Amino acid sequence: MTKEKHYVMSELKSQLIDELVERWGEISEHKYPEDLIDELVDSYVPIYNWELLEYAQDDIDLAICVPEALAFDGSNNAINIIAGNIYECLRGIAFNEFYVRREEEKKEKK
Repeated sequence: MTKEKHYVMSELKSQLIDELVERWGEISEHKYPEDLIDELVDSYVPIYNWELLEYAQDDIDLAICVPEALAFDGSNNAINIIAGNIYECLRGIAFNEFYVRREEEKKEKK
């Protein structure tokens, strides 16, 4: 029996944070850690329309809120809006985690 994948944002967020923690050494020591984080976040945004729609079904705000930047080709359509919102959501979470961990490291060094 195959395990059915659930397309929920909480799982996607958790997977992203897990990978950020796993790669913390590489990210924190990089000359431009923000670039690595942006690449990591980008890799978590689904590219298939059906996957994007599954995530929007879980979180309707992904489909109705207008992101700062539309994804893919930048045209104003539902798929690009959903992908843009997923990117913005994940990016915010990843950078928050990055800054919290970096501050904790600074406190430990004092």
